[in-house]
Amino acid sequence: MRKSIGTLAGVVAVVGCTTLALAQTRELSQKGLTKKDINAIQQASQNRHASESTPTWSNVNPANDPAAPPANDDCAAPEAVAIPSSTMGTTVEATPEAGLVSGCGTSGSTTGDGVWYTLVGNGNMLTLTTCNAFSDANHEDTKIGVYTGACPPASLTCVTGNDDGCAGFNGFLSTATFCSTMGVPYRINVRDFNAALANGGFQLDVMNGAPCGVAAGSTCANAQVVAPDSFNSVVDHGGWFKFTADDAIEAIETCGSTFDSLINIYDSCGGTLLDSNDDCNAGSFGAGSDPGSSCFGTTVGESCVCFDTTPSTMYWVEVTHWLGGPPTAGATLALTTESLAMCAAPPVQSACCDDASGTCFDNNPPGGCFAGETEYPALTCAEVEANGDCPDPILSACCEDATGTCFDDNLPGGCFAGETEYPGLTCAEVEANGDCPEPPPCELSCLGGSIPEGEPTCGLPTDTVNGGCNVTPNAYQPIACGQTRCGTSRADGPSRDLDWYQFTLTQPTIVTWTVTAQFPVNALVFPLGCPVGAVFSDAALDCETAVVTQLLAPGTYVGFVGPQLFTGTPCGRIYNATLTCTATDACCDGNTGICTDNVAQQDCGLPPPDVRGASGLNIPVPDGGGDASCATHTINVTGAAFNVTDVNVGLSLTHSWVGDVKVSVEHNATTVMVIDQPGVPASTFGCSTANYAGLILDDEGAGGPVETLCVANASSPPNYTPPSPLSAFDGMPALGNWTIKICDYATPDTGPLTAWSVQFPGSGPPDPLFSWHPETYCSDVNCVIQNGACCNNQTGDCVDDVFEADCDGPNERWELTTNCVDLIPPCEPPRGACCNDATGACVNNVFQASCVGQRWSEGTLCANISPPCEAPRGACCEGDGTCANDVFQADCDGPTQAWAQDQDCNQIVCGVPPVPTVTQWGLIIMTLGGLALGSVLFGRRLRSATA
Repeated sequence: MRKSIGTLAGVVAVVGCTTLALAQTRELSQKGLTKKDINAIQQASQNRHASESTPTWSNVNPANDPAAPPANDDCAAPEAVAIPSSTMGTTVEATPEAGLVSGCGTSGSTTGDGVWYTLVGNGNMLTLTTCNAFSDANHEDTKIGVYTGACPPASLTCVTGNDDGCAGFNGFLSTATFCSTMGVPYRINVRDFNAALANGGFQLDVMNGAPCGVAAGSTCANAQVVAPDSFNSVVDHGGWFKFTADDAIEAIETCGSTFDSLINIYDSCGGTLLDSNDDCNAGSFGAGSDPGSSCFGTTVGESCVCFDTTPSTMYWVEVTHWLGGPPTAGATLALTTESLAMCAAPPVQSACCDDASGTCFDNNPPGGCFAGETEYPALTCAEVEANGDCPDPILSACCEDATGTCFDDNLPGGCFAGETEYPGLTCAEVEANGDCPEPPPCELSCLGGSIPEGEPTCGLPTDTVNGGCNVTPNAYQPIACGQTRCGTSRADGPSRDLDWYQFTLTQPTIVTWTVTAQFPVNALVFPLGCPVGAVFSDAALDCETAVVTQLLAPGTYVGFVGPQLFTGTPCGRIYNATLTCTATDACCDGNTGICTDNVAQQDCGLPPPDVRGASGLNIPVPDGGGDASCATHTINVTGAAFNVTDVNVGLSLTHSWVGDVKVSVEHNATTVMVIDQPGVPASTFGCSTANYAGLILDDEGAGGPVETLCVANASSPPNYTPPSPLSAFDGMPALGNWTIKICDYATPDTGPLTAWSVQFPGSGPPDPLFSWHPETYCSDVNCVIQNGACCNNQTGDCVDDVFEADCDGPNERWELTTNCVDLIPPCEPPRGACCNDATGACVNNVFQASCVGQRWSEGTLCANISPPCEAPRGACCEGDGTCANDVFQADCDGPTQAWAQDQDCNQIVCGVPPVPTVTQWGLIIMTLGGLALGSVLFGRRLRSATA
């Protein structure tokens, strides 16, 4: 970068008055300026303003009385100003601000005379400034204070302020910028540095900026306000700027830009293009370029332009890439005002030869060579070098910090960014001294689609990009689930670059933080906040991968990356950090419609566990007792005998440092360690968090190892896995004593056991109304109460769309998500055996309604009916007077037999009848007609005679 015009180091270029009074000279000395600096300012002031006159104004004092204080001298009577506006004012005859809060962004003095203004905030960034030509010509030193609240001054609240904040004009003028709140009134106090300096008027400019939070200069509408006559007033970016001209010709340049820039000049935002320039070189002279510019004649794409202006008129300047792409960092915008000669034909140019490197530069104005350069007036570099006047350069070695690769024969200052220069040395000499760092241990590049960290100088000495709790204000970069950040790190001895990335979860989520680096790396995940609380961590050697996986509740967290060591990581070593988020498993209860996140498949729908526990305990754990002194408690499991198929342990322990504690459970001479000093050995002293509040240790726990659970008041769900498996108890009889043992291995933290339990998960098949949804949040599950068909087994009535709880009658049967017509077996009245006791006939699988007047037995076959289904029995009389019991009628139907139903021989008399008379024989013959006739004579059953 080449500049033909310089400024006083740390001092303004000019002072806006013709002479400096004794009081002002004294004040400049008070501000740390040397006598030489003051003389230079005085001389610059005289040179610049030799032909200028002091402006005048009126109506600034009541009744035009020069001896009266200004009308806005009092805090309670401020003058209202608009947004934007320019207002003339004076502190002549103003009174000091008694009681005003000291400081407020200024040097602390409140003794100066001041006047008051007021405006109402509009929600935008507002700039209040006396940095203008009028103030420059009439007033040497101001202060601005911005306040809220009501008078008197002692009751006001400071918003912001400024003492010396002007570039390009008198450096003791003031500029204050603040974010205004819509509708809030603000009081502005403009005062002198001290009462002795009230020797002129000022102009207060109110400038309307972008809405609060929008970067100034990003658009034409929120162009950044800059002052003319300033050098390098805006650096490191392109964008939009605006300034108020104070001369008839303005010159604007981007000398030192690191991208191929383009300057456009407009008369307003969205207005007419007045002038532009792409390359500030000889070929563009006469087409908007500035031949007097310090970068005129260069070929690196810097821009310069001279254009006619109307003083006190605002102009808009756009600095962008000549191809329309975004500017890269490093652009320098210098708004300068020079003599007319600067924008005239170029003067006779000189060659400048760098004494150290021997490099020659053409086209420099007379006197434009830098310190350490020899000027050859009116000569070109070719002519100088032909005369052998430029010495040979002193070359340097450049060592690339990231790879350790060394490059010879570089001009002084010629090393690239990320390289260390060794002036006058060769790479062989550098490497012999061991100065080049070792190359990275492995090839590692940014993953495709990763987001670059974009951190300059690898975050040292101060990381304002993502330094987290290590900087004020705290600084984080965002990262979302599924994203990768590619960054660089550094550990140079006194400090390390530690990078903090912030993310937010709205559901319980299994988070995996994966970091691979070219250095030994620590990967951490912890809740957002300073100081840092509970930490989940992993570490890896260089080129290996650290992985932290943890179930996290909804909230905001930090993913952390940093070197393990304080040395051995040169700037530029790469890492890739990826945030992966997985939904937990959801379990839906179709009986109630309730869904629960983070339930393992084997636990979804199981009957509730058999819990045997003890609560309300207060058993102290001996502090630092180690194995020799521990707290114990025993639970005796009684009742019906059963064997252990699975067992979990519940624990509530009030302890101020859980990393001190080991917990074991013993049963049937078998001991299992369920907590073993969490955080050890990753951390020497283990997890510093306090208390377990209903934590469940479970071999199938979805929360991960309890050894990495460093969370205060940790509880379940989810359940967490112990360091040793509880399955060691599987198969043992569950009945008997279960003993917990708690030991503390470090002082001074301690606390008591308050509750614990042994839990035997429910056995039997899962409830079919429960449904399990892997890697799904309950918010994404339509969990409703399930319904089905309800059949009345007694009546055969059936109803669809009935909940199970509404179909629990003694004769009702319920089937899930089934219609009545699809029930298997069908819904119908019960069937059974139907017996005809008159005939002994029996039919199986008959409805009761189809067995009217007969004997029906529900759910029974004829073969099993009781009493058996058969024809009635009775007594059978033979013709000879004998009798037989328990005879079917069909077996007693002979011509000489007589049958009596449900009778036995003891109830009837069988005998031989007397010889019939002739008349009786006739009747008998006529009656029989070939049939047997039994008649009862004299109360007896008689065998009938045959014809």
